[in-house]
Amino acid sequence: MPSNSNIILFLIAGFAFIIFFIYAYVRVYVKAGEKWWAALVPIYNLVVLARIADKPWYWGILAGLGLGGQSNKNLSQAVSAVLIFLTLVSVLFSILVGVAIAKRFKRSTLFGVFLLGIFSFIGYPILGYGKSTYDKNIST
Repeated sequence: MPSNSNIILFLIAGFAFIIFFIYAYVRVYVKAGEKWWAALVPIYNLVVLARIADKPWYWGILAGLGLGGQSNKNLSQAVSAVLIFLTLVSVLFSILVGVAIAKRFKRSTLFGVFLLGIFSFIGYPILGYGKSTYDKNIST
C-alpha cells in the first residue's frame, strides 16, 4: 500500500500539470483576443475555439465530440458503429480546426495537424507559452 506522502506528491504533481495546461489554453484564447474565461467554460470554449479558427461555431462542437467509440458487449453493433463514426468525425474536425488555428498563429499545416489536431496537449502549450502571435487577417 502506498504511503500518504506518495499519494500527496502524486496529487500535487497532477494538480500542477492541470494548472499548466489550463493556463496554456487561457493564454491561447487571450492571444486571439478572446476573454480568458472562455477557455474554461465547457462547450462554449469549443464554440470560441472555432471562432478563433474563423470557422462556423458547430465545427468546434464537432471537434469536441470525442465520444471514444469504444465497443461494449451490451451495445448493439449499430450503436457501436455510430459511436465509432462520431469519433472519426471528431478527429477529422479537430485536425481541421487545428490547421486553421495554426495558420492564424503563423504556424505550418503540419504543426496544425499533429500538434494541435492530434497531440493538442503539446501544441496548445507551445502556442500559449511561446512567442507565437495571432493574426486574424490570415484567411483559413
